[in-house]
Amino acid sequence: MRAGWFAAVALFAACTKAADRVPDARLLADTLSSPDAWTCASDFCNVLGQTGCCSVFKCSWIIDSLAPRIGHIDCSPDGSVPLGGVCSVRAGGDDNCVRGSVCYEGTCRQICDQNDINPRCSAGYACIVHDDLFGPTGQPKAAGTCDRSCDPLANCDGSLVKH
Repeated sequence: MRAGWFAAVALFAACTKAADRVPDARLLADTLSSPDAWTCASDFCNVLGQTGCCSVFKCSWIIDSLAPRIGHIDCSPDGSVPLGGVCSVRAGGDDNCVRGSVCYEGTCRQICDQNDINPRCSAGYACIVHDDLFGPTGQPKAAGTCDRSCDPLANCDGSLVKH
């Protein structure tokens, strides 16, 4: 058994060119720049549980096209914009929001479970499913976003609507 392992290592070393053996820093950079390497677990990318991605990545909605708005769920680098902050979509279609949130209409919004399981929205917010987010248009969605809820007879700031 041990001799077989050494033979496999020796065969691998003999079959790789010196140029293919890269320093650890370059290997890490190549890994971080390759979307296929962003999934670190055997699980698929799960936006509700934020599982299936490396620790420095998040599971989110990646925009493939703006017109029509088409996208997919995948791992992407974690952003730095907090919930409620002004966000943007980066060149690769992912956003700059922190893990557990997604950029929608220019604001980082918390990702939520539309079945009110986990993650749930805070008081004063409702989990809203958007037709162009977390799934194909007209199809069931994997998640929603926490949007401010308010009484239809009051403004969202709590003051009464004047008639």
